[in-house]
Amino acid sequence: MTTTSKSSSLELRRVGAVRVSDQVAQQIRALIAENVLHPGDKLPSEMELSEAFEISRASVREALRMLESEGLVEVRSGAGAFVASPQFLFSTRHEAVEWLLKRQDSTIQLLQVRRAIEGLAASLAAEGISDETIDQLRDTLSQQRELAESLSNLDRLVELDVRFHEIIARASGNAIAQDIICSIIPSFFNSNRAVLYVTGNMSKTLEEHQRIVDALASHDPRMAEGAVRAHIIRVSDEVKGISPDSESAQAKA
Repeated sequence: MTTTSKSSSLELRRVGAVRVSDQVAQQIRALIAENVLHPGDKLPSEMELSEAFEISRASVREALRMLESEGLVEVRSGAGAFVASPQFLFSTRHEAVEWLLKRQDSTIQLLQVRRAIEGLAASLAAEGISDETIDQLRDTLSQQRELAESLSNLDRLVELDVRFHEIIARASGNAIAQDIICSIIPSFFNSNRAVLYVTGNMSKTLEEHQRIVDALASHDPRMAEGAVRAHIIRVSDEVKGISPDSESAQAKA
């Protein structure tokens, strides 16, 4: 595991004066999504980040707390901040529920952004999506179905979910929407995995993904946008429904 500081090699840009912590968090998210920063890498210290971004250390701490709540960064007392592993492991449903409850608000906010941007991307994609791209989506969905029966490989299921949404983002033809989606979807990896661990239910996702593919294949922008937004709203409702009683409720199901 790499533990050396990367402040000298990272391309960090000075940020503006409005919501600087959000801008800092977004830049670090992008570095993680683009594999510039890898799991286990140590981030520069608060002082180094403060100097690189030309902002206060308080703003840096706020950005790190935001990333930690999303499961992207792990802050270790006395050691600093490290890029978290995307394969966050839960040994019990209780641990998964506790992990989700700690990050519930930030996860819901992330889904709100996804609903807006991915709905737009799906609408744009439907206008000119190719048969080859539709085949890619169908193949991804087929692989999800094969794994969904046993839920034996949650990491692979979530990777396929990320791929499904990224394919649509690329098909939108809008580079800005694609960059936003591809930078924030990995932030949802751990949350998606935890929700699946708690609920054990992939059937709704499979049904919703099929509706999205059907709408895109029919080149219906309005239907595609509605299908994507309905899917993300349902996931958001599921996250909102996570409570300390979720573990026992699932066990009785």
